[in-house]
Amino acid sequence: MIFTIIEAILPIFLVIFIGWAAGKNKIIEFEHKKSLINFVTKISLPLLLLDTTSKTPIKHFADFKVLSVIILGLTLLFFTTYFIFKLFFKVNLNKSAISAITSSFPNATFMGIPILIKLYGQSAMTIIIMFGIVASILLISLTVIIIETHRNKDVHPFKHILKILNTPMIIAPVMGLFLSYLNLGLPKVLHSTFFLIGNTAPAIALFIIGFSISNSKLAMSRQIGLMIFIKSIVTPLVFWGLLVLFNIKGEVFKQVLLISAIPTATIGPMLASQYEAYEIESNSVSIIGTILSIVTLGIIIYLIS
Repeated sequence: MIFTIIEAILPIFLVIFIGWAAGKNKIIEFEHKKSLINFVTKISLPLLLLDTTSKTPIKHFADFKVLSVIILGLTLLFFTTYFIFKLFFKVNLNKSAISAITSSFPNATFMGIPILIKLYGQSAMTIIIMFGIVASILLISLTVIIIETHRNKDVHPFKHILKILNTPMIIAPVMGLFLSYLNLGLPKVLHSTFFLIGNTAPAIALFIIGFSISNSKLAMSRQIGLMIFIKSIVTPLVFWGLLVLFNIKGEVFKQVLLISAIPTATIGPMLASQYEAYEIESNSVSIIGTILSIVTLGIIIYLIS
């Protein structure tokens, strides 16, 4: 069992370490970070998601119970964190919203793909994609609506939501779902091409995480500690309760629970930078949470196994 856990998690953090070493030793200059991110978010990962969704039967994505668990879990965690920061820490709406998305949005695609594929095979892609799409549409929308409604009353927040969600990482799996619904698979040559390019996404995404760590400022405070605690400990407990409540069992139970425990995605720090709220805090949660997850994810994999 211990060997299985090490085999699943250690390569992830070795790739992150290689990214960190490349940044520290300036093997790759930091100004190239944006190009690496663009390659993953606009080319390789969208092609992987398009290819996977198009060849997966649509019924696999229409599991009402699993969708209900994901939506309820993310919504509950988002608003719980939002009101904790608003009422107890007395921070403004921008910071409350950023703390909420940072504490609830899992890095389902970047870290979820290599970990879950190693443990459960290609079948795990269904849950990863469901989690990624729901989290993006739901949590980004909630964050933008809260901030933009109070920040600029003359501009409708849905314009900002559409701009953020109108990205290849959202459009590609939606196109794949449409092709799956029509029972139209991709031509073999496109499948082979997308497979080759798409399979580079997880490794490069993890490399970028390490590369970012090498050039990031870190801080520690009660707020940062609380966000890490909510993401790493409270989140999997909430999802465990919902999975039991909805009587979801087997590998789907394990996959949903494991994804919920994955550290926060980069969307939190990105929105924090865009709205100039909790920038260092959100980035610190992402980095420290990722480092600590070598322990927290290992424990969860051991427990569910």
